[in-house]
Amino acid sequence: MRRLPAAARLLLFRRALGPSGGWWPQDRVEGVVPVRTSRRVTGAVVRGPEVRLDVAAPGGEHESVAVDQVPAATGYRLDLDALPFLMAR
Repeated sequence: MRRLPAAARLLLFRRALGPSGGWWPQDRVEGVVPVRTSRRVTGAVVRGPEVRLDVAAPGGEHESVAVDQVPAATGYRLDLDALPFLMAR
């Protein structure tokens, strides 16, 4: 990896280390469960067994969603300083 040109390292980094899910649950989710991507949770209220999430989309639209479960939403951001083996020396 260290000996690759900088452009090749960056290309591999973007393709290999990005967040992604497995291929096997795709047919169990797509078209069965509503999926909202690129959303930011702006508020949450617990009412009994229900959670009401206020979410904002990149275009500025806001939506309130009532759910009974909240899956892990990481908002994952990579810290390059934590991966020194990717940086050229």
